[in-house]
Amino acid sequence: MVGLGLGTEIDLIAFLTSRYLGQRAFGQIYGYCFMLFGLGSSFGRYIGGAVYDLAGSYNPALIGAAFALVIAVALVYRLGPYVYPAQPLLEPELAVQPAIS
Repeated sequence: MVGLGLGTEIDLIAFLTSRYLGQRAFGQIYGYCFMLFGLGSSFGRYIGGAVYDLAGSYNPALIGAAFALVIAVALVYRLGPYVYPAQPLLEPELAVQPAIS
């Protein structure tokens, strides 16, 4: 289940980056977003361990993560419609046409 959740987060970074920021500088923007994801993952583990050392339990860290999740959901909800929606791959005149009998 952890692998499934991690894969979902990484895919969503790429998907949301392409839909809201476009393709012109996708590689650079995605790199920055993925760097922030990696830094957040690293610091989150450190902070969780520090909270455990101070409180003797992971409960305060988990409660803080739950609040952060609620805030993240609210922020994603406020994104609105895609700025760069998906474009059809084929022009209508190039699509498969029914045979004329």
